[in-house]
Amino acid sequence: MRCKGGSPYCGADGYCHAGGTCFADQELTREQAILEVDRLAQELHNSKIENDKLRNAASQLVNQLELAKEQNLKNGNDQRVFALKFCIHEIKKAMG
Repeated sequence: MRCKGGSPYCGADGYCHAGGTCFADQELTREQAILEVDRLAQELHNSKIENDKLRNAASQLVNQLELAKEQNLKNGNDQRVFALKFCIHEIKKAMG
């Protein structure tokens, strides 16, 4: 038995102590392996789409915050400009 997650092997009590769940290695037929690869490819595709959506949402938020920062710069709201700059920086840092 092995663990999905951080721990390589299940404990004697049958639990993964570093997270994840125990599973047994299984031999797959060629057809089962092809189906599993197809399923994983679809899961990867869906994850990439979701990741793109999240990145786009973050980019749109940064654009909105940049506009708000410019408006507040024009109005002389220094504290708000500082807060917006900080938020923009943190979001960009999280986006990588």
